[in-house]
Amino acid sequence: TAETGSTVAVYANGVELGNATESSTTAGSFSYTSSSALVDGNYSVYATSTDTAGNTAESTAQDIIIDTVDPDLPTISSASLSNSAAPTLTGTAEVGSTVTVVVTGSSTGATYTTTATDGNWSIDTSSTADLDSGTLALNANGSNTVSVTSTDAAGNASAAASQTLTLDTTDATVSASTDKADGSYTVGEEIDITLTFDESVTLSGSAGLNITLQDGSSTTVATLNVTAAELNGVSTVTKTYTVAAGDTAGDLTVSGVALGTSATLQDDAGNDADLSSLTATVGTSDAIVIDTTAPAAADVNAVTNNNNFAENS
Repeated sequence: TAETGSTVAVYANGVELGNATESSTTAGSFSYTSSSALVDGNYSVYATSTDTAGNTAESTAQDIIIDTVDPDLPTISSASLSNSAAPTLTGTAEVGSTVTVVVTGSSTGATYTTTATDGNWSIDTSSTADLDSGTLALNANGSNTVSVTSTDAAGNASAAASQTLTLDTTDATVSASTDKADGSYTVGEEIDITLTFDESVTLSGSAGLNITLQDGSSTTVATLNVTAAELNGVSTVTKTYTVAAGDTAGDLTVSGVALGTSATLQDDAGNDADLSSLTATVGTSDAIVIDTTAPAAADVNAVTNNNNFAENS
């Protein structure tokens, strides 16, 4: 506002931009629209008012920022594979910008808003603290989508960054099988035992994983050790049992699979493998007999016939 009928000039950083126009309906109210766009930058804007007598007054300067540049594409740095049913999402964006995160699950989507105070943003999907709208219904064992945009203080919005977020909250299961047919096996013969997991797993720890073979009851025939190098991001591993002297089993079974001391076995999402889920055809649908006992020596009965001959003289 200024004195009615005065001439109002507008300046930016000391350079006159032009004269403001007084409202035709509200006396003393002036407005100014620049005929050319100011380049991006910081400006000190003020106005002068000159009345008909030539007296001039100057307004208090106001600092403004012209910003017409969209923020850079934000990032999503949190893992795209998680074993959490409500993961925390993180990333980076322009410092101080408003970050909008849209998470779409199995049926509906939820919109979250936060601020990249120091250039980093974080959303805890287990909390409603940053929830703006919608209802989160994540696919706990499957694919979900994440879309992130950044809006700066001037209202410029970035393009959307996106991520396919796969959740896996189910433990891996295991089964055991063999390549051998029903029959009897003796010293030196080899029997392959294969563990098959329903997804890729990784074994860690020097003690490894132990496969226990029993005789069909409760006596251990052999223990096969799987090393971390053998079970690293794969779903199957095969160990060979070589029949040794003295081994015996009426029906060879895989009675259990157990981790060694301090060892871990996890799927790609970090779920621990459920070794109690073991199902084995060895000893159930198979009938493998281990027999290393030599048969008893055969008895040989000799029969002697005495033949008498008469001699004629």
